Amino acid sequence: MGDSQPLLTARFVVLCLGGVCYFMSLGLVYPVMPGFVENDLGGGPVAVGLAVGGFGLSAAVARPLVAPLGDSKGRRFLGVWGCVLAGLGILGNLWVSSVAVAVLFRLLTGLGEAAFFVGIAAAAQDMAPEHRRGEASSYFSVTAYSGLAAGPIIGEQLAAAVSTDAVWLLGGVLCAIGTVLGAVSMPGRPEGALSGWPTSFIYWPAARPALSLGLGLMGYSGFLAFIKLHVDDIGFAHSGAVFATFAICVISLRILLARLPDRLGPQRTSTLSYVFSASGLWVIA
Repeated sequence: MGDSQPLLTARFVVLCLGGVCYFMSLGLVYPVMPGFVENDLGGGPVAVGLAVGGFGLSAAVARPLVAPLGDSKGRRFLGVWGCVLAGLGILGNLWVSSVAVAVLFRLLTGLGEAAFFVGIAAAAQDMAPEHRRGEASSYFSVTAYSGLAAGPIIGEQLAAAVSTDAVWLLGGVLCAIGTVLGAVSMPGRPEGALSGWPTSFIYWPAARPALSLGLGLMGYSGFLAFIKLHVDDIGFAHSGAVFATFAICVISLRILLARLPDRLGPQRTSTLSYVFSASGLWVIA
């Protein structure tokens, strides 16, 4: 592929806008869910961990199961239905009256996350020139952190000014918009893809980097689950500002250093990222 092949096409931009809406809907929930479980449902720290962490658990379990559908049914199939399920999981909080039901809806949201993330991430790679896939990943990740930057601030302010129900409603609306944008931008079934299920759900060459990613995300998941309660304990008024600061740092570096993964390679880039992530979590601790 030549250097003249564009990356930032109109279709790629629409794809990213759909990602912003989706990830903003997730971001709305992060600062609201811990207080909702603790104050409205009477749950303790374990209940908070289950309600927030159940999302990540179901997403992790479901991803290898739903991923083959991205090849057999197409990226659009995963993206659209994943966004629909995530929206239903968020809207379901309107009728939650116990911790157990809250966890069930978080599991549903995680199932939607598994499908949507695999679909949109694969679509972003499909739409990128081969020699610019690292750059495409950087730009795509900007959509995620843009949503996660704005979402917590909006969610926290909306819950305080109106109600938590308004947060769940807005999350559902954003998922609906993300569904439409994904439907018009994501490609269908890739050429030459398998029509059925693979003989093995594990692609062994990807196992080691996947394990590394999973271990790295454990610390990030703990940050998302408990930073709201932590900032309350230390007397800091707005957890949304913490989420926004984190996301703005990520977005800035992803834009300024978008081509770094292509230049340094995945091993050096991921090693540097984990060193910085571990250092930041240690300082918070």
